[in-house]
Amino acid sequence: PHVFGIQEALYNQIQDAEKAFPRYKRVGEGRENGITKGEFSPIFFDTLLYKSISSGTFWLSQTPKVPGSMGWDAACTRVVSWVQLRTIATGKLFFVFNTHFDHMGTMARRNSARLLLHAVDSLAAKSPAIIMGDFNADPSSEPYCILTRKSDPAHLTNAFYLAENADTPFYTYTGFKVGGLTGENIDFIFLKPALKVLKYFVNTYHSGDYYPSDHLPVKVILVL
Repeated sequence: PHVFGIQEALYNQIQDAEKAFPRYKRVGEGRENGITKGEFSPIFFDTLLYKSISSGTFWLSQTPKVPGSMGWDAACTRVVSWVQLRTIATGKLFFVFNTHFDHMGTMARRNSARLLLHAVDSLAAKSPAIIMGDFNADPSSEPYCILTRKSDPAHLTNAFYLAENADTPFYTYTGFKVGGLTGENIDFIFLKPALKVLKYFVNTYHSGDYYPSDHLPVKVILVL
């Protein structure tokens, strides 16, 4: 991929990814101290194609600038990492956001959705934005509805609904064992504004018994 985000990555896993993708640059910090401690929600991008203009990490809490801060009724500290990229070939600017919402706190997911919307609107403004992550919320949930409510001028659009071609099993969370869970659709790529999406697909590759992760990768091919 030209750009990719991962969730739940510990620092040693970040280092493995950096070794595996030597020409890629990574943005994003550990959620526990804003350096290397705790899980990351990092973004990697191909430096042959893009140049980083600005980047940062904020916490999904009442004090988003305070490293390690935990918000509302969350069970864990949660973050959003973001980067503004310039396309080297064309000079086009766009933003990428990557996050992982709390898996327990109802209030935390609700307010995380509101905070994320505000951040995308404030940082990206009129620039194209790609927002991806494990939202721990399915399409019928309150956080998903907050993010995609069309009456809100800052709303996001699920890339699936913009795709000219879509190949997806309609679930992304499976557990590690193949056939072990029926699956939930809780991982998404959102866009703002509604960009041209050539293809949307969920990668169901597995070894026969196990998936590489307990979540399936979601991928889009889009035109800025």
